[in-house]
Amino acid sequence: MIPGKGKDPQGQGKRLLLGAAVTLCGIVWMLYNFNVISNIFFDRFFSWQTLLMALGGYFLLLRRWITGGALLATGLAFALTDWFGSGIPVGRVILPAILIAAGLSLMVKRR
Repeated sequence: MIPGKGKDPQGQGKRLLLGAAVTLCGIVWMLYNFNVISNIFFDRFFSWQTLLMALGGYFLLLRRWITGGALLATGLAFALTDWFGSGIPVGRVILPAILIAAGLSLMVKRR
C-alpha cells in the first residue's frame, strides 16, 4: 500500500471539528460543575437554540448554504428572543420570513 493513498482529508477535518466541539462541551460542563461559570452561561450554552445554531454552522462549513443558513437563522432568532426578551413575535414574523427567504433562494438557485 502506498503511504498517503486512500486517506480522506475532509473526513479527518470533520472528525477534528467534531472532536473539538465535544471537547469544548466537556470543558464547559466541568467548569459549570466546579462553579467557575454561572448557570446563565451554562443554560445558554447547552440549549436547543445553540444546538440549532451549531448545526447551521456545520452545514455552512459543508457548503449547504440554504440548510445551514435556515438552521442558523432559526436558532439565532429563538436564542435572541429567549435571551433578551425581545418583543419580536418569532412565530409570526421571523420564521415565516426565513421560509420565504429559503423558498426564494431555492427558486433562483442555479445548478
